[in-house]
Amino acid sequence: MGDATHQSVASTLDLVGYNYFSYTYDSGHSSHPEWKMLGSETSSAVRSRGVYKTPTNKNILTDTDNQCSSYDNSVVSWGNSAESSYNEINKRNYMAGEFVWTGFDYIGEPTPYGWPAKSLYFGIVDTCGFPKDIYYFYQSKWSTKPMVHILPGTGLLELM
Repeated sequence: MGDATHQSVASTLDLVGYNYFSYTYDSGHSSHPEWKMLGSETSSAVRSRGVYKTPTNKNILTDTDNQCSSYDNSVVSWGNSAESSYNEINKRNYMAGEFVWTGFDYIGEPTPYGWPAKSLYFGIVDTCGFPKDIYYFYQSKWSTKPMVHILPGTGLLELM
């Protein structure tokens, strides 16, 4: 929304979408408090179903096995974790909500790994239609349905 043309177009819309960066939400809202805003693409964390890499508090995208961690700790440079994106959107009362990039993994645009990877890893559902662990995070946030989903632990509790 940096230039006048983009802002002029946005001012004609009922709802203005922002992608990824929370600081742009605040600057857009400060400049145009009348805009109704939403996160049109959020998160951009990558994950493989059933793969758990530690440490959980570190971005892990360097392994040679072309697999991402399902702990929401594999994030591309322009994105945020699902939890971080959700919290950034929901602490701002002027944001209507968010759309996650992307719902399903798909063939093409292999990210974060190149060949021989064929698909991207952004989805909350894999290419076979199976929910990844992050699916249940969103279900717990976007639904009133009672639910519990347990991920494998890191072994830290047993050591304490």
